[in-house]
Amino acid sequence: MEKKKAYAIAVVRIALGLLFLYFAWDKVQAPKATAAIIEGCMFAPLIPTSNGFIYAIALVEALVGVCLVFGIATKKTSVLASILLLSIILIAQMPQDVVLLAVAIMLSITGSEVLCCKNFLV
Repeated sequence: MEKKKAYAIAVVRIALGLLFLYFAWDKVQAPKATAAIIEGCMFAPLIPTSNGFIYAIALVEALVGVCLVFGIATKKTSVLASILLLSIILIAQMPQDVVLLAVAIMLSITGSEVLCCKNFLV
């Protein structure tokens, strides 16, 4: 049963990583749409909406996605994912991202040792 739990956690980790890769790709494809979302939030005066800033966010999200998919520093990466998701919840007012935040917090606590690239390199 423990092996099944470990694989289930790995599947959730990979799915969250793929979702972050999608978030990044979406920002690269439509930076103006992301800027419009930021400009519509209550924190708009505090957050830059330049393409450079949006591409930087996309880069961070892509790195988080790659690290989660390959199981690199899962606990630390999940903490960063939690921070990014919390900012998405506050800025874009996307309540469904609370579930993703819960997944990221769970991964930051449990980690994930199955299907990690370090296991394939040893």
